[in-house]
Amino acid sequence: MIWKEVDYLSKPFQKAVNELKAAVLGSEEEEVRWETCVSAVDNGIPFALIAMLVREIFNGETKPMAESMSDAIKEAYKKNLFQLKWIDPETRKLIIAKVDSLKVNIGFPDYILHSDQLDKEYEKLEFSETDYFNNNLKILQYNEIKSWKKLDLPPNREELKMSATDVNGYYSTSLNSYTINAAYLQPPFYDVNYPR
Repeated sequence: MIWKEVDYLSKPFQKAVNELKAAVLGSEEEEVRWETCVSAVDNGIPFALIAMLVREIFNGETKPMAESMSDAIKEAYKKNLFQLKWIDPETRKLIIAKVDSLKVNIGFPDYILHSDQLDKEYEKLEFSETDYFNNNLKILQYNEIKSWKKLDLPPNREELKMSATDVNGYYSTSLNSYTINAAYLQPPFYDVNYPR
């Protein structure tokens, strides 16, 4: 059996895994069931979970305001470059070109708010209410096939590289893109009513 599928097996297997983790890692804490379920959805079909999160906590102003702030930060950065006398004109021009080409992804892909487009994302997946193990195998297979299909495609600068439910942001040097995850765009980090 492949090790990564063990998490999807029944309680006796889960108990054995927890005992192994306790022996090897010294961790005896068993994950709460709802956390296991949310984590499985987030890892397997993340855009379904992100869509629920976004509909629940975001109003229509959250993402546009964050995008506007991001644009303002880029402009302020470029403006401040002219105050740095030690940067020669040619280097300054290259820095400005890099800042201009920076792709900033805020929160989530817009298509997830449209049910028909979100359904299309997962249309090839069929789930059973009673077969958790096989549901997860289908998700693993679906995600593997999706990854292989990207092999000959150019990099997608808008693709999320980590879960949007993580309170995090990240910069990709190879893509010159910065992503601020959806979960970051809520208090205490951000709110449309906070002073700008």
